[in-house]
Amino acid sequence: MKRSSCGARGRDAPPKAGPAQALARAQAPPRPSGGLLSWLEKLKIKTLLLIVFIVYASVPIFIYLFPSLLQKFVYLNFLVYPLWVDFNKPEVFLSHTANFHLTTEPGITLGIWAASYRVALTKVMSNGGFHVLAVDYRGYADSTGYPSEDGFTTDILFLYDWVKARSGNSSVILWGHSLGTGIATNTAKELKEKGIVVDTIILEAPFTNIRDAAAHIHIAKIYRKFPGFEYLVLDTMARADMHFPSDKNVKVLSSPLLILHSEDDGVIPVHLGKKLFEVARNASTKKENVKFIAFPANQRLGHEYIYSCPNLLTIVKDFLSSVKQ
Repeated sequence: MKRSSCGARGRDAPPKAGPAQALARAQAPPRPSGGLLSWLEKLKIKTLLLIVFIVYASVPIFIYLFPSLLQKFVYLNFLVYPLWVDFNKPEVFLSHTANFHLTTEPGITLGIWAASYRVALTKVMSNGGFHVLAVDYRGYADSTGYPSEDGFTTDILFLYDWVKARSGNSSVILWGHSLGTGIATNTAKELKEKGIVVDTIILEAPFTNIRDAAAHIHIAKIYRKFPGFEYLVLDTMARADMHFPSDKNVKVLSSPLLILHSEDDGVIPVHLGKKLFEVARNASTKKENVKFIAFPANQRLGHEYIYSCPNLLTIVKDFLSSVKQ
């Protein structure tokens, strides 16, 4: 029986290449290395992650170095919505509505009526028998000037005095929503220091102070674990002249106070409204004049749609009629 022989090279040794095969191999383009491609892909990912981290880390630092950036982010007065609105024609949005301007101090003129979400609230309250004056703060819409906390207070003080002088024996309600709740309590506190007690204050989706509110906005959540977040960002609120200390203001107010807050508010969490209520009620000598209304999350009223609650007018009117003098 014959056995085949594999020769000295063994079974798995490849045959020697002839001259033509060697030439073809020399002329063929080099094949990319799988290891090199994998390395390049990993490098791209690492570079992308590095860029993301640099952007992420630079935001708090830029805010600390340039506090005015924080003012832009909080006030957002550079955003115009709705677009292409002729503020001289409010009847497009609201019937029996007039647009006018008040000069609160030299160089500052405010446009008075309503815009965007507040149009809907104005309709509800107007249909309920209330006369509504809605103001565009300085730097917004057709109002001149630049946003600032002190400036807002000056403007609303002027408007309050203007309304009081023309309202006879009618009650004047200060109604603030979101950032406007801080402006409302600032104004009420200034009036109280002058010996004037606001007839009624209604705060819709309020916060305790702007520092607490900033700590709970969506973008702040990704920075809570960032080293120095409180110092670089939250403490910079004060350096940017933004305080809106409603929790301090309500301690000295004696006006009837109604707080409205939706439990599914995704901008200012309801627990801040509850905390403000507790501070106000504990400080009040007439605790029955301080009331908190929470709207269930399943109603989906969020941050801006409490006006759509069918019972809103009833809630407001019942509170006004229950106030103890």
